[in-house]
Amino acid sequence: MPGEAKTATISIVFADLSGGQPDEAISPALPRILRLLAERDLPASFVMPAELATAEPFALTLIENARHAVLNAAPPSNAHARAGSSPAEWHVAMQQAIGAATSRRTDTTVAFDLAAVERADGASLLAETLDLIAGLRRAGSVEVVKFDV
Repeated sequence: MPGEAKTATISIVFADLSGGQPDEAISPALPRILRLLAERDLPASFVMPAELATAEPFALTLIENARHAVLNAAPPSNAHARAGSSPAEWHVAMQQAIGAATSRRTDTTVAFDLAAVERADGASLLAETLDLIAGLRRAGSVEVVKFDV
């Protein structure tokens, strides 16, 4: 409709499925993340280079069966919020980016590194961030989409 305000769009991206662990191909946090997303009915995108997908076909199948997108490329360099090493810091950054996108009705990408989510406090803060996004979606304030390269 003419004059109708655009809804903010949020893309959720999970980068580095190894979780930064050299001895593990796939982060043990992957099943927890998939469960958290499913509980909130949120779509997401996972960065999984071709060599990792070949080495870890089960993880690829889990992600695809959950109907999430699989990206071969690194997460977008223009991600408006990126989870850092401190879960508390990235939680604040995520809230600020989501709040700014909602108030300005703009598109934003929130990118999570699995290493931060593997920690108990990181997993709790991820759940809170996903709850925030899911609540805003239910209220009609945001649309949540898979990241498209």
